[in-house]
Amino acid sequence: MYKSVIIISLTILALPAIFGCGDKSTDLGIGYDRDRVNLTINVRRLDTMPVIEADIELRPCPIIYSRYDCMVQKGGFITCGETDYAGRFELYPEKKNKYDTMSVFVSKPGYHSDSLEFILTYSEENVNINILLYEDTLNPPPEPNPFIFLLIWVSDIQNDPIPGADVRLWNDLSPRPQHRVTNSNGFCRFWPDVDPPNDTIWLTAAKDEFKTDTSFIVVYAAGQILYHYIILRPELEGISSL
Repeated sequence: MYKSVIIISLTILALPAIFGCGDKSTDLGIGYDRDRVNLTINVRRLDTMPVIEADIELRPCPIIYSRYDCMVQKGGFITCGETDYAGRFELYPEKKNKYDTMSVFVSKPGYHSDSLEFILTYSEENVNINILLYEDTLNPPPEPNPFIFLLIWVSDIQNDPIPGADVRLWNDLSPRPQHRVTNSNGFCRFWPDVDPPNDTIWLTAAKDEFKTDTSFIVVYAAGQILYHYIILRPELEGISSL
């Protein structure tokens, strides 16, 4: 595994080697404290070209205070997905602790995988993490399968976009669901492998305070650009945005 070249915003702090377990009032000079942030993970090659469809997994990780040999589990936000056409993966984590310690794992066939631990402090609205992947010349990627470009829009019953909705996709070629989180305009994108004709793609969309929606798309040919509209309804009966 190669060590990433990382360019991070001021809200991402490198994990210190030693913390005092009893010192819980350390002032890190953090500014305005937010309930959530727009977190973007950018994955690029050595020649600065974006790495599309790289697998992303984000999980909470413990902070280990080596001075007292104790451990505190932080976070609880877990998600996964793939980078888009620009090598980006966007998500909108909500604050679980004052500082959420997370690990991001990046992998793609034909590249050496990489990982990074960071602390999300919620002091800025937009946070960017840049990760560099090195090509694995000894294990080139396999030939790609036929695929489609699928654009999803998620809205409420008033046609207002729903950011941060959890969208999952699967079919016979991808029994493990692929995962996306809608951006601030309610959009997300997929590039699923398909086996036309009559390949059925299943989708679920979920968001707190809304009912989960399940739908499907039948794909008759590869290489298409398809659009799919999902409406989420309020979770409680009789509740609407009127």
